[in-house]
This record gives sequence, structure tokens and C-alpha cells, in this order.
Amino acid sequence: MIHRPLANDAVFAVVDQAVRGDILVAVTDVAGNGDGDPTESDQAYQRCLTRMLKVATHETAHMFGIEHCTAYECGMNGSNNLEEADRGRLPFCPECSAKIWWSCGADPAKCYERLAEFGEKNWLNEEAKLWKKCAVAVGP
Repeated sequence: MIHRPLANDAVFAVVDQAVRGDILVAVTDVAGNGDGDPTESDQAYQRCLTRMLKVATHETAHMFGIEHCTAYECGMNGSNNLEEADRGRLPFCPECSAKIWWSCGADPAKCYERLAEFGEKNWLNEEAKLWKKCAVAVGP
């Protein structure tokens, strides 16, 4: 069973930390239309968590000055509706990831390792596999 408080805590943290108005709009849409209510089922919780993570990471990257990505399938792709956003990816492409690492002065290998751990703990299996491969690829 999925540990439910994470999504609620994370959504409130995003709302509390919101610096841009579009974050508030996007977070409101995460569980909108009765499709993604985290209390319905484990699957609905997972869908809501994934949507919230996509919105939070995408909008945070905008705060670092990163524009929409058109070169790859990437967490920085723009979307025009919820269905399109659901088809999008959570992970960033190599180019957008490098921009984040550079702007934060972060160690990419350590970040990918931590992302993989987070993914494994939160049933983001596909993402965790990708982040593990990325950690190996950029690691020592």
C-alpha cells in the first residue's frame, strides 16, 4: 500500500512555497476533474503524485530560468491540457538536467542517485531505472 501523506504534504509545500501564480493554477488542476483524487485508490494516488511532481519540478525549473524544451521528450516540455501532461515525462532530458546541475552547482551523479532512491521509495519504477542508469553514466 502506498504511503498517502506524501502527496498531501508535498502539494501543500508547493502551494506554500509558490512564487509564481501559474504554480497555484497547476497544483489546483493536479487532482481536478475527479481524475486523480488521491483518496480514491492507490492508482489514483500514484497518478496524483506523478502529476504533482511533474508540475512542481517543471515550474521550479522555470524559476531557474529554464524555458520549455523542444529538443527531447522532457519534463520541461510544455503541455496544453491534462491529458497531454499525463503523457509527458517526469525526468528531464540530458540538456535540461545539465542546466539544473550547473545553476545549482550540484553533483549530477549524487543527484541522480538520490532521485533513483526517491523513485524506488515512491513507486516511480520507470523513472528510478532511468535515474540509476544516468547516475552510472555520469558517475566516477
